[in-house]
Amino acid sequence: MATVFLAILITLFGWWPLVGQSRLTRSNDLLTMLGVPPRQQYWRSYWLSFFAGTASTLSIGGLFLLASIPIHGVGSWNYPIMVWHSASERDFVPLLQLMSVELVIFLANWGFYLAVAQLLRQFIRRPVLLALADLGVILAAASVPNVWWSPLAYLRISGVADHYAFLRMGAGNVGLTVLVLVVSSFLVLGLGWAVQEIQQRWQFSQRRTSDDHSVDSAS
Repeated sequence: MATVFLAILITLFGWWPLVGQSRLTRSNDLLTMLGVPPRQQYWRSYWLSFFAGTASTLSIGGLFLLASIPIHGVGSWNYPIMVWHSASERDFVPLLQLMSVELVIFLANWGFYLAVAQLLRQFIRRPVLLALADLGVILAAASVPNVWWSPLAYLRISGVADHYAFLRMGAGNVGLTVLVLVVSSFLVLGLGWAVQEIQQRWQFSQRRTSDDHSVDSAS
């Protein structure tokens, strides 16, 4: 369920900077109207999408909990939920603790896959194709081997929160999960920014060369 919601968030927030974007400067009309300089729009668009998706997640989750109260009652946040320490050793933690861990892992995944969308946006210029590519990455991540150093290994959020995923990897913990996802997010973001800078410089050089040829032809 969390993976499906993550895919929906990526579909909603991963493509919007393409709308109204200049092919030469890569500046977005909306961000320009908000006073964001073109060279800062790459990072600002990421954080704007991240916080908008986070707010949507918290709002929808809160509404779901409120809507379930008349049906199932308030319940107990201390309800014990089993977590795994090893194949033969298990423990129980309060429901609220497990839900908090799941939320942190979900947001870390959201930040990573949004960074991937930011990178793909440098190569895919059509919103529909970009959304399909983002979904393709999520589908691929759901089928890759589970190794602790790969950010793609933590998409099964419930299994990570109750530690069962770590048994399959042979290593790992929640703190390491968040660290891997956050570091990977900034690495991917940095790569996307570098690609955008290279593309912009190449386009400006091509335009300057074309203008020089036009001047030579006129003279």
